[in-house]
Amino acid sequence: MARNKTLNRAEKHEASEGAGQQGFGRVVAIIVALENYRRPSSGDALPSVAFAHADADAIGDAVREIFTDMLPDDVIVETIKDGDASLVAVRDQLSYTIRNLSEDDLFIFYYAGHGFHGSGGNRLSTYDTNRTNIGGTSLLMRDDLLEPLAESACKQALVFVDACAEQFREVVESRDVIANLDVEEVEEFLDSGWYLGVFLSCSPGEKSYPAAKLGHGIWTHFLLEALSGRADRALTRDRWLTDGGLRDYLCQEVPRFITRETSIRGTQTPQAIVSGSNSFRIHYAPPPPAVPADAALAGIRLRNNSEYLEGTETGAIQQLDGFQRGFHKVPTQLSDSADSWCHRLLAERVAEELQELYQSARTALGARRRDLRKEEEQGAGDLDTPAFRYIVESGQNPADPTEYYIKRRLELRQGWAAHRAAIDELFGNEFQQLVIEFESMDDTFDDLVERLEDIRDEQGGDVDDDDRHQRVSYRREGVTFTFDLRRRRLEISFGQSGTLELVDAAQKFQLGIGRSSPMLAAPAASDGPRRLKGASARRAPAGGRARPRTRGSRRPPPLEGGKAKPLARAARHNGDVPGIDEQFQIRDCCLVRPVFFQVVDLPANINSFEASRPVLPLRIFGLGEEDLGAEGYGGFCKRRGVEIQPFR
Repeated sequence: MARNKTLNRAEKHEASEGAGQQGFGRVVAIIVALENYRRPSSGDALPSVAFAHADADAIGDAVREIFTDMLPDDVIVETIKDGDASLVAVRDQLSYTIRNLSEDDLFIFYYAGHGFHGSGGNRLSTYDTNRTNIGGTSLLMRDDLLEPLAESACKQALVFVDACAEQFREVVESRDVIANLDVEEVEEFLDSGWYLGVFLSCSPGEKSYPAAKLGHGIWTHFLLEALSGRADRALTRDRWLTDGGLRDYLCQEVPRFITRETSIRGTQTPQAIVSGSNSFRIHYAPPPPAVPADAALAGIRLRNNSEYLEGTETGAIQQLDGFQRGFHKVPTQLSDSADSWCHRLLAERVAEELQELYQSARTALGARRRDLRKEEEQGAGDLDTPAFRYIVESGQNPADPTEYYIKRRLELRQGWAAHRAAIDELFGNEFQQLVIEFESMDDTFDDLVERLEDIRDEQGGDVDDDDRHQRVSYRREGVTFTFDLRRRRLEISFGQSGTLELVDAAQKFQLGIGRSSPMLAAPAASDGPRRLKGASARRAPAGGRARPRTRGSRRPPPLEGGKAKPLARAARHNGDVPGIDEQFQIRDCCLVRPVFFQVVDLPANINSFEASRPVLPLRIFGLGEEDLGAEGYGGFCKRRGVEIQPFR
């Protein structure tokens, strides 16, 4: 057995080298997460660390995933949390593991908790660290980690520390230290004889922040993006994640996220201390599989009228410049006056953003002043260029009256691809999703949910629906399609992606749009009249009655001016009537349930439903049977608010 394992490892090593892998003998990871600390007999415990457990679990999963080319027994991940991460336990685990490392092993150490410099060097807290006896109750990085590694047979090690480099104090949602972590201490161990890469979440005098919207520490979130291969900017052209690429990516994305996506006033600048001048290759990230054009999604027909990338920033109103503590009050309810106040508080910031973008766009696009148009109003504005239109607006956050929002949109124009590099340079990762607004959709809410459930059953994924808000989402392989029938928009998100990466990903899907767009794949060719998939299964036989639908039977929301939004329906005449194979579209302004009809006889002119035409009985399945009587088709339609016309 031992000989077979050795042969398999050698074969795997040879194969991985040929495929562009690093060829480590084993990958051994120790992950320590301190989210909660033991309360001492006297005094308070150290402050808790938000999302430390989630960070540790995700790092462990990432290590297992990125080294799937290796034998399972050769990827060893030990995760130690809270009560299991006492000083003695962590010290013993490190000592035993490092002592048994081999020359071709890669050792990974990840830590999330409180870190500091004091009492003889850089220290990491453990579950039983006591603030009254820091030196005797914390891990000394030099003695317990760095020196044992330098003396071991291991020739390559990566250390990731998500802890603060600021003076220790009890602060909500921060990872704190007693004094700055000493970079020089780490640099002493950088030697050409072995590789050491140490990545710290922040610089001296800074905090390491968590983000509730990410469910992780911000630095760890972007570390995960890079390790998983989802962050193309961290990779080389041949898709290697190197220490230099990881360092540069973290240094760019962490401060950018804090500035654009949070109301944090502090800064967080990651650090990296690495050995040698050559790039150390951490792992190879295979290209993601091409997302196939999805014929099932193409069957969901909608009449689109605009498409754009969207990014939304929210934050506390009291953090805005111009808010005077002790004088201004934070609003607790939504109101027009509070919304206008947010416009005023954000006006200067928005104006400066537009001006900066105007100047950058002129340079990046090589444009003259006459080629661009910039318009501003209080807290809003837009910039038109030959390649795109950028729109920004602000106000009081409808979801939280104590917060403001800044919503940014980007509409790409025909021919934008010629300016791809400029657009990528201007916007980076500013947008989270691609939005398609539509005038109407063929499916009812219930039909749409059923259609997506069919897609889920055939191709995998998850479906979540909320009939209260008329929203349904379909998720598969990191892509989420959210249909919002109340707001008449489709939101497509692909996780953390760059601006044009969102567009590229969206164009791989064949959507059932009715109008071409420079941001989407071309509409699928129509095969003629189409019947709703969900409706056909519920049609009654000739002369019968379909079972009425009970869910979602509420009146559609009114449009401006009080006019109800027409909801599209598809129907077919009874095929038993000789010569009748015509399809019609019913626009029902009053009912949300499907409307199907069957004509017992047919007027000579099927394109005209006049009151003067012969009186014919009409069965409305799901609504009961009605006789048109003397009022004829026109009167019936007027009375029921239904427009019947040929389906094209």
